[in-house]
Amino acid sequence: MAQQLICPECDEETEDFVTLQHFLSPFRNLVSCSCGLVLKPSEGSFNDYELGNDLHVGIVNSESFVYSFWTNGISKENLGWDDCLLFTEFTNDLNSFDAKLRDFVSLKQEVFQSKHYNDELWNCFDFVIEFLKFIDFSNYSKEKLVNDLIGEPLRKAVKHIALLKRVRKDRWVKLS
Repeated sequence: MAQQLICPECDEETEDFVTLQHFLSPFRNLVSCSCGLVLKPSEGSFNDYELGNDLHVGIVNSESFVYSFWTNGISKENLGWDDCLLFTEFTNDLNSFDAKLRDFVSLKQEVFQSKHYNDELWNCFDFVIEFLKFIDFSNYSKEKLVNDLIGEPLRKAVKHIALLKRVRKDRWVKLS
C-alpha cells in the first residue's frame, strides 16, 4: 500500500512527491574514482560544508589512492576521501597516468616536504597545479584552477547540500 502524503501547503492528498533517493548526488565514493582530481572539505564532510570553509584537493590514481600535500608532506591515502567531488577525470591511458603520477611524486619529493607546507602560499592546490604542469595539461594559477575546474562542480554540490538540508528539515520541498 502506498504511503499517503498530505501537501503541507494545501492539505490535499498527493502522490506526486520527491524523496531523498530521487536526488542524484554529485559526491563519489573513492572506489568509484579513478585517474583524476578530487576535492573534499579540509575538515568534516560536505554535509557540514559551507562556502568559505577550507577545501583539500588531491590526485587519485587508477587504484583509488589519493596523493595530496599538506602538513605531513605528500600523503597517499585510500581512506577519508569518500563523498568527495571528482572534478576532473583523465580517461586516456590509465597506466600512463599512474606512471606519470609516480614519477611526479618521486621527482617532487623534496619540494613538497612538510617543512615547506604553508596554508596560504604552498599547499595542496600547488601540488595539483604542479602535477598538471608536469603532465602538460595546463599552466593554472590557483584562481584559474578554481574558476575553470572546481567552481561549477562545487556550486552544484553546495546547491545539492542545501536542498537536502531543506528536505530533511521540512520533510518536503516544493519544486517549481
